[in-house]
This record gives sequence, structure tokens and C-alpha cells, in this order.
Amino acid sequence: MPLVILTEPIKGAGQNLWPRFLTTVKKGARYVLGRRRGPQAVTKSLLTGLKEIGVKFLLNPGKIDDGALVYINESADALREAINLKKKGIVSKIIAGPVIAVLPTEENGLMLDENIDLLPFPSVWTKNYWVSQAPQLADKIKIWPAGASSDCDLSQRRDLFLVYYKNGPKSQLKQIIKFLDSNNVAYKVIRYGRYRQKGYFALLARAKGMICLSESESQGLALCEAWMHDVPTLVWNRGYWEYCGHKWFDGKISAPYLTDECGKFFIGIDDFPEKWRDFNDKIGVFKPRDYALANFTNIIAAKKFVELIKICYPDFSFV
Repeated sequence: MPLVILTEPIKGAGQNLWPRFLTTVKKGARYVLGRRRGPQAVTKSLLTGLKEIGVKFLLNPGKIDDGALVYINESADALREAINLKKKGIVSKIIAGPVIAVLPTEENGLMLDENIDLLPFPSVWTKNYWVSQAPQLADKIKIWPAGASSDCDLSQRRDLFLVYYKNGPKSQLKQIIKFLDSNNVAYKVIRYGRYRQKGYFALLARAKGMICLSESESQGLALCEAWMHDVPTLVWNRGYWEYCGHKWFDGKISAPYLTDECGKFFIGIDDFPEKWRDFNDKIGVFKPRDYALANFTNIIAAKKFVELIKICYPDFSFV
């Protein structure tokens, strides 16, 4: 039986249309604000990878057949529907996440529902935090990072550095820009939520390296995309995640998958000049694309997803 992937509630299922209308409005608003790229990028990576390895799946079918295994990543409403269908004996297994809720308590505790069988999470620190809040999920949560396209333009002349600003102190951004200006470094600032993937990739094709300013990343797909374009990254890492009164410390909170192959960390503006000089001196030494090709292609992500299913549900057949 094919894997069923839902990114939205099932059409024609006969449910109240008002929640679906509100969901559509929210999705549209988030798209305009540039906030939907993360969830969509995860889904796109999986769909692309599954196609490339020849695994059959149904995307947002109008009807779900008995015994289906359903995966939901983007839509809490779709997950609620799947849970109801499982209670009725139609859906056999449910895989949910990682981009539905930030906290276990969000969406009225939806991700804590006992009918969810498997929770793929993008990194070790995200799992550790959730398990600290909901120990009963320890066995359900499995680490599964998404992939990035390996089809990159590597032919252009590398003539500038990128400054990727997602969040954090604006004063820090200003000081880094001042430092780059004073050292006659050619650069371009990219602000999270204000760019499209095509434009980002065009800049990556020209980039020698990228300075990343983000308070935390569950995986860091923009980083994976940079590495795939053979762009090493110098990443600000303050060492903790903070959200709605919750706080979690981790040594790689801003780039869970950063290694010596693809870049370096800096702590703040005080150590930035020293770390920048070391980073800049090693631009030709880093091997970010080799690292990305070995760990973060769409095919690798899809194979790992299928392996998770086979380990957890050995009787399921992808036919």
C-alpha cells in the first residue's frame, strides 16, 4: 500500500469548512510573510527524494484506504483528521512532524496524542528538549534531518560574502557590517523571510562564505543549502534556545550539523574578528559540499525516512 502524505486536510471529507478556511488564510499570510519556507522545504525534500528512489506515495488524496500509513508534516488540522481516521480503524499508522508544533503543549497537546506512532525530529537537541517536557515520547521520537537539492551552479566566480540575518541583536548585525566595511570585504545581507529560494541560490553561487546570525535552528536547512553550494559558514552560537518562557541549552543550538568540514562557530561580537580571520584564512580548506553530499541530499533523506518506517513497521509494504 502506498505511503499517504498529507500537507492539508482531506478534501471532501465532510468536515466543518470554517477551520479549513482559517487554515488557508493562515497559510496564505505565512507565505506572504515568508514564514512557510521551512515546512514546505522539508516536505519538498522528502517528496523529491522518494520519487528519485522510486518509492510510491499518494499526496493529499481525496480518500484514504483502509490500512494506510499516513505522514503529516505541515498541517495540525490534517493530523487531527488522521487521528480520527485511525480511531475508526481506517488509518493503521501515523507519522507526524517535525514542523507542526514548537512545544509539546501547542495545538492543545496534539503531538502528545497516543495515536501518533512516530515523530521524526530534525536534530538531537530538539528531541532532548521535547523528552525533557514529555518523557513518554522518548521512544517515538527519531532523528531525521531533511535534505537539500544537490543541483547547484558551481561555475560562477566567488566574489562576495553573505551575511544571513534571521534574528538576534540588531546591534550585533550592525557591528559585523561595520567590521566588514572597515576591512573592505564585499558582502550582501540576506534577511530571513525577505527572500525567495531562487534569489538565495543565485547569491550562494557567487559566495565565498556566509556569516549566519540565528538564535537557534532545529536543523538549519538554509545552512545545508549553503554547504551544498560549497559555501562554508561562520555561525553565531549563543548556546541556548528561548521560546515563550522556555529555555534549552546546547553547544550547537544555532547549527546542529555544523562540523569542521563546513565552517566554524563564534560566540559574539567580542570573538568575531578573531574567528572571522581564521575562517577567512581557511576558505579554501573547508569542504562543505563534500560534507553535504555525504549527509544531506534529498535521496539520503528519503532513504533514511524509509528506513525509519521499515524499522518501526517491518510489515508495511511500499506497493
